[in-house]
Amino acid sequence: MFSISTSWFKKDKEYPDNFFNLLKELGVYSIELGVNTSDKDVKKILKSIKSNNISIISLHNYCPLPGNIKKGNGSGDIFSLSSTDLKERLMAIKYTIKTIKLAHKLQSKYVIIHSGDVLEARNIRKSNNLNMFKPDNKCIEDIIKTRDKFIQDHLDSLAKSMHTLTKYAKLYNIKIGLENRYHIDEIPTFNEARWLIERVSRKYYGIWLDVGHLKVQANVLKFDFLSKIEKYKNYFIGCHLHDVNNNTDHIPPGEGSIPFAHIKNILNSNLPLVIELSDTVSQKRVASGLNYLRKIWVLD
Repeated sequence: MFSISTSWFKKDKEYPDNFFNLLKELGVYSIELGVNTSDKDVKKILKSIKSNNISIISLHNYCPLPGNIKKGNGSGDIFSLSSTDLKERLMAIKYTIKTIKLAHKLQSKYVIIHSGDVLEARNIRKSNNLNMFKPDNKCIEDIIKTRDKFIQDHLDSLAKSMHTLTKYAKLYNIKIGLENRYHIDEIPTFNEARWLIERVSRKYYGIWLDVGHLKVQANVLKFDFLSKIEKYKNYFIGCHLHDVNNNTDHIPPGEGSIPFAHIKNILNSNLPLVIELSDTVSQKRVASGLNYLRKIWVLD
């Protein structure tokens, strides 16, 4: 069955009950808790999931919101697990452990993490205001060259973080998904993720495939989208589903250019499938996207 990320829902004082009511109308009974989940939300959700017959398949790091981060400002990138700054990396580990513990408490099986970026490459992207809709080839070349120069230190830092987190993944029986990202300065590529997983633990780590992010990068970097999925399919432990139109992602499946029927034929049939949409998407469009996917996937 399909799950829906809470990223879609605009939180208000009636959350989570009104969100669960919308899910029932859509015929969805499984969710992923997103990055804007507060401690107060968690308390409400704990009271509501049983009465609403809702399961929580995954949590997106960082969840709950770290420290004094205000609701609405949540992000998977507040701290970087691949930072070469030890203080930041330890903060990232601290709050990722909290996510893992919460996942266990909510009887969830998966935690999805963002793994940071290469700062020097990110600075080039931002200083040149790289437009992912009309990318500048010279700027892309500079970003890739700079990323390649500094990446190994970040991968080594990330591997250290993963080694530490493995103890908690084992203790709480959680699998951690390394999500592929939108921007080309971000970490990891599929090849880097495979290297990290083989180096640290294939039992507790895998790739969390984000089809929208991969499609955007395929458009920008001119690689074959489906061949990339085929090559790394045995490393996937879960999937974010959303469509892409002119490199705008997090729109409902069926509204963009992603060939979901072909993806379905490649992926292992038991992967968790989480629909991750922008909170600007209407319920009508969500329902249409679900119907589109249900015609492609036959799920129990």
